[in-house]
Amino acid sequence: MSRICKTTQSWFAAGLIAAAASIGALGFAGCERKEKVIDIETPGADVEVERNIDTGEVEVETNRD
Repeated sequence: MSRICKTTQSWFAAGLIAAAASIGALGFAGCERKEKVIDIETPGADVEVERNIDTGEVEVETNRD
């Protein structure tokens, strides 16, 4: 096999490894997984409660109209 083909194969393999590592990193740095516990809409105010699936942290958001 010629030297050029071996070099091309090495770069291709390095590119595949870099792409796989990038995709894996995006999975860890992705958006937070949240579930909506309750969402109340009234004429005077709105209340939304969300829970982070990974940590169990609860977030309450209120908006007054």
